[in-house]
Amino acid sequence: MNKIEAVFDQSKYNTVQRNQLTLLKELINEKLTIGHLGGLYQIDSELLSFLDLLERSGYDSAVISDMNGIPSQIDNVKEFKATCMEKFAQEMNQALAEVNRIRKARTVKELIDYDFTEQN
Repeated sequence: MNKIEAVFDQSKYNTVQRNQLTLLKELINEKLTIGHLGGLYQIDSELLSFLDLLERSGYDSAVISDMNGIPSQIDNVKEFKATCMEKFAQEMNQALAEVNRIRKARTVKELIDYDFTEQN
């Protein structure tokens, strides 16, 4: 294999790997979107921090905006925070395992044949 082919092969590999990581990010965002009492929430560090602040400030229930900016009642802040935290930790641990598997793939074929594991 000459030098030009090696450069093209590496370029293909980098592009496919980047695409797989982008797909993983989209999958993570999808899995971290939850519905709760009519509201749709994206679980992220901002939501988790806000729920923690509400809980530490003594709020048992609160009205917060969902990801569409629509106010929604959270009847039990502590329970909702625990649910969000559990889901966030579970999905991020799974995502880390997926990232490591993508990074271990050494050929374009391994990356293309890669199938993201589905867990609910």
